[in-house]
Amino acid sequence: MADCSHGRETESDDLRKVTDFMCKRGYTEEAIKKVRRDRIDVSAVQNIDDSELSRYIPAFGDRVNLRSLSKPDTGRKAALFDKLRNFAQTEFEDKISIAEMYDTVKMGMLRFHLCTKTKNGACSENKEDELTKKSSEDLETESDNELPEIEETISDVESIRDPVLPDSDVTPTKRLVMPRSPSPPPEEKLTTIVHRVKVLEELIEMFKSPQIIKKSIQFSFINEAGADQSGVSRDVYTSFWADFFSRVAEGEDFRVPALNPQWQVEEWKSVGRILVKGLLDHNIFPLNFAPAYVTALLFGEHSISEKTLLDSFLLYLSKSERDLAKVAIERKLSADENEDFLDMLDRLGSKTIPTFENMQEELLKMAHKELIQKPKYALEKMAEVCRNEIIVQIPSEVDLLEMYESKRPSVRKVLKMISSNPRFLTGTDILCVEKIEVTFTKLIGIERRPIAHTCGPTLELPCTYMSYIEFRYELDNILQSDHCMEMNIA
Repeated sequence: MADCSHGRETESDDLRKVTDFMCKRGYTEEAIKKVRRDRIDVSAVQNIDDSELSRYIPAFGDRVNLRSLSKPDTGRKAALFDKLRNFAQTEFEDKISIAEMYDTVKMGMLRFHLCTKTKNGACSENKEDELTKKSSEDLETESDNELPEIEETISDVESIRDPVLPDSDVTPTKRLVMPRSPSPPPEEKLTTIVHRVKVLEELIEMFKSPQIIKKSIQFSFINEAGADQSGVSRDVYTSFWADFFSRVAEGEDFRVPALNPQWQVEEWKSVGRILVKGLLDHNIFPLNFAPAYVTALLFGEHSISEKTLLDSFLLYLSKSERDLAKVAIERKLSADENEDFLDMLDRLGSKTIPTFENMQEELLKMAHKELIQKPKYALEKMAEVCRNEIIVQIPSEVDLLEMYESKRPSVRKVLKMISSNPRFLTGTDILCVEKIEVTFTKLIGIERRPIAHTCGPTLELPCTYMSYIEFRYELDNILQSDHCMEMNIA
């Protein structure tokens, strides 16, 4: 083992950290002299590439450990203390919501430092004693010189005024804790676990109860990690609609319910309640529904404009049939195309041969038959439970079409949602949040990967890539991997 004391007097602190590490790992004096000569200190270790560092530290494991020791102290613990200091003595409004508290402090668990004082005038001595006794039972005092401290989930706390940190020089008796708002009755809260592969059947059964609309629901998936702070719920509703349109609907880009003997009154009412609950609680609306169908669902079939009906029908048709219908409307059918068009009308149930003059009129009849008449039973049963609830949010066909346009994702819309502190949304395929935040981490090596927090929603991206090309290469490999990505959804 090398004599580590030799040459230490001329070393800087950063260089000494490297040589001390090498001494402990049993490197020769010659190897340590080489590090001293080339001044390979902790700053150099952080910035030098691995092939160069291997000339001084041959063992791969030693290089990994040395890089880890050379990192600046910006870890999770330090970041947590920074957050605590930034939000010390923050006052919350009485009516602030739980989501707004999370959005303010950006932490999954909140810590409140509370204190009480004797109420003057309004209470008798007995009531004051009762209040003091209750406070001492609720709060655990750590020492005579420190304020009581409570750590609990945010769902247990509705409104708090004037929190005081232990290092505050404000006299505790000058602070007042606002009383907690009563928790909702137990029957108003519902926590449920669903199987991802059975989400369609399980939600249909669950939403057969009319009281479900009034309950606060928290979801979780079987064998999947995640705490539901909206992200899991969005994933559940989006997964339900994906299964619904794949298994219980017909059409191409736009779809309508397909009737089957297994689904009767209660099943279609369940679908209506799921539509209401997803929209009111999480701003989720399934854009695969044909707008003409939804217009009839909410406002009655008399409210459907010809344009909405025809546009919905064209996107209900397959791509080849859609192109054929457009050519027919423009009166440009060739002899072969005319024969194909008549075959299409026959398949759709038409018993007449249209002329160029009434071509669009015949297509509108077919559109009404496919989009309104065929799914009429499902439409009526869904409307019984969802019409009055949804028209408060969407009062007209114009508002409905504007919602379709606003919720449909595009590159331009997503870029406009990115703020200086970005966020990332997963679990749904529509736009249901007002902004997207992106934050940056310093992950390296095999730990370097994007991390999504759907409750925020936030996307954490490593800032340690050497170039955009390197970032694109690694992200493409992650997205195209055959292996299942493990994610914690909140």
